[in-house]
Amino acid sequence: MFLTQPTAESVGGAFTVIQHQIRLVVKGSHLFLFNVCAPANSIRTQLIAAFVEYITHNPQRYSDDSVDVIFDALRDSFPCVEKAKQK
Repeated sequence: MFLTQPTAESVGGAFTVIQHQIRLVVKGSHLFLFNVCAPANSIRTQLIAAFVEYITHNPQRYSDDSVDVIFDALRDSFPCVEKAKQK
């Protein structure tokens, strides 16, 4: 839930942590822990822009837990797509 109006510092700090978290993989696999497949060279402002676009188009989510909304926004913008195995 967004209890207060976020500041640039709080948003930047939160997305610094999230940028690290989305790169974590499940031990012993190639699967990303949070199922977000942002490009390895993505920058924090791209992640923030993805969130802003998502929340703009989904205002009903504004009262939801902010972390859940952020990860849903990033999954929406950077989906992990399983590549079909070719025989």
